[in-house]
Amino acid sequence: MQRILFGKLPGDTRYRYAGVLAFSDGLPRTADTRYGTLQENFRLSENKGNIIIGESVTRLFEMDKSASCCADVFHFRHAGWSADRIAAEINEKFDYAVFAMANSIRPGLGSGHAVFADILERVQSTIIILGMGMQQELPPSRKSVDPGTARLLDVLNEKARVFGVRGLETEAWTHAIGITK
Repeated sequence: MQRILFGKLPGDTRYRYAGVLAFSDGLPRTADTRYGTLQENFRLSENKGNIIIGESVTRLFEMDKSASCCADVFHFRHAGWSADRIAAEINEKFDYAVFAMANSIRPGLGSGHAVFADILERVQSTIIILGMGMQQELPPSRKSVDPGTARLLDVLNEKARVFGVRGLETEAWTHAIGITK
């Protein structure tokens, strides 16, 4: 069975942890399908689309559940870990690194994307990108996004085994700027 790191998944579809603990996340919503439970689960999410992307991605794969996890690689970076150290941990512990990237093509994310590109350049585990999408319509030019975002797209175009985009508009835009995978 495969060991999978699910990264960049939105956490706002979960009950929030009221304490303070580094690298922790709240508990998943219940799977109970009664109407009252569905209303509570819907209330927990500020972004209703995150219910889908934040939970369904982890249900798409067969995996060794005890050796797989959800983690945001930026938490490690903020804790002072280098790109080399983060990538080494991913390479050692996981066969796949799966990242849900909804609304990630937009101006203003360049510095975070540059850091993410630094990490992914060093990852040898299989990289899968799902749902890469635009927040808004953009002119078909690399200049419409920050250099860090353009670099991340290039890294993903080269390294990702699967580079799934969110829709036809995103596909057309990425192809127009030379991202063809």
